[in-house]
Amino acid sequence: MSINKSPIIELPVQICLNEEGEEYFSKMGVPLKSVKGITGRKKLGFQSNTLEVPFLKTLLRQNYFEEIYTYAITLIEKKEMLQDVTKLIFYNIIYNKFRPHVTEVLLSSELVERYNQKNPTHKITHKTSFNESKIKEFFNSRKQVIAGLINKILEKPFKVIDEDKEIKEKDEKKGIMKTFVQHISLKEWFLFFLITNNQEERDKIITQISDLMITYLGKTKISDYIGFLLIELAQNSEKASLSKIVSIKKLAEDVDIFLKDRANREKIMDMAKQMNYFIEVSWRIKYLEGSGPLASIRYELMVSNRGVIPKNLRKKIKDKSQADVEGLSLADFYQDSGQALGAGLGLFYISYITDESKPQGIRFDTTIESDDDKDTTYVLLRFTI
Repeated sequence: MSINKSPIIELPVQICLNEEGEEYFSKMGVPLKSVKGITGRKKLGFQSNTLEVPFLKTLLRQNYFEEIYTYAITLIEKKEMLQDVTKLIFYNIIYNKFRPHVTEVLLSSELVERYNQKNPTHKITHKTSFNESKIKEFFNSRKQVIAGLINKILEKPFKVIDEDKEIKEKDEKKGIMKTFVQHISLKEWFLFFLITNNQEERDKIITQISDLMITYLGKTKISDYIGFLLIELAQNSEKASLSKIVSIKKLAEDVDIFLKDRANREKIMDMAKQMNYFIEVSWRIKYLEGSGPLASIRYELMVSNRGVIPKNLRKKIKDKSQADVEGLSLADFYQDSGQALGAGLGLFYISYITDESKPQGIRFDTTIESDDDKDTTYVLLRFTI
């Protein structure tokens, strides 16, 4: 699945800001609206019938973003938009993670370690700042050299992409690798030349950065499947909601045949709107406490489902969530409930993402949450990166 290049995603959304975002926009005099996320908790943020990609990227880059929330009677016609949002947030998370990792490569070099040992009161760290005008002047004088180094950094990742048969859209992946390099700031390049004295030292660090790029290339592989799984869950949710209404109203014995008729389906859609049987989707980011710039980021996706779930299984979900922080996993739920949420391709995507996440150092888990007051079940996908 290719990445959407349009600056606008046609999806009505509510954007919740975190505390830093609220403070920033308030100081800037930008009017904020009272919005809510999927849990119903009120926050300050923005509401729009479309999502502006550059604006969302800015929120993600500045760490002002907390949640995007959307809901509708049907989201199937918006599946490309859902996938675009899913991938956009995922890629921006790993772009933001890449830069401090590049800095870490530089700081962990023998050259910096020796310098810091000799200058314990003036150590070079992640927090070290340099004169901005000097950095720009320095960069302008070495543009061609840096361009050559960038090409050298990209050689190994491009070769891996060309030789990997699983990667179908090779030009797109190469474009993503170029975007990673663009996230190496002028400060990192300044530090690179500051700590290296000869070509041998530079080649060694360039090789380390190139290897880091290959690691992040591996992380990008799961992005498509996260989008596929989200769409599968949204489709299951829509089918479950409509089927539940048909059963409640006792409109047909064979629900599937009944809903295949367009007129019947439109009728049930209208009833779903009157009954507030909306499909809810949420994308959230949580910045976890940890070791400074390299601290983990948690990416959470949640989809609601109003499908009929037996009371004994609903109780099991509730008991599991109260007794265990991890709760009941989606895979276990599928096995216990048969097709209660419509497993479909879900189990395949879960298995693939699980297998691909582990080698990339990404923790992936799923949880089922039940809200008895709303008579709704929520599927939570959680990635710790």
